[in-house]
Amino acid sequence: MCQSLVKNIESNLNDDISEIIKDADKECDVVTKNNILLDPMCKTLVKREINYIILLLKNRETPNQICQGLQFCPLSK
Repeated sequence: MCQSLVKNIESNLNDDISEIIKDADKECDVVTKNNILLDPMCKTLVKREINYIILLLKNRETPNQICQGLQFCPLSK
């Protein structure tokens, strides 16, 4: 879920922040299939971490690295 969301944000980096959030919320709907537990969690992640995610993407962090930093993916061994 997290990596798909971050990849979506990455593909929209040249858009303004409101458009990035709107597209990320739509991506949440897709990846969570509007699950009543996962969809709000995904959208909360967007609202809470969007500026941080954008900063990391601009600093060339990968979606996997970003999600690990946000503790949404297991650490690579």
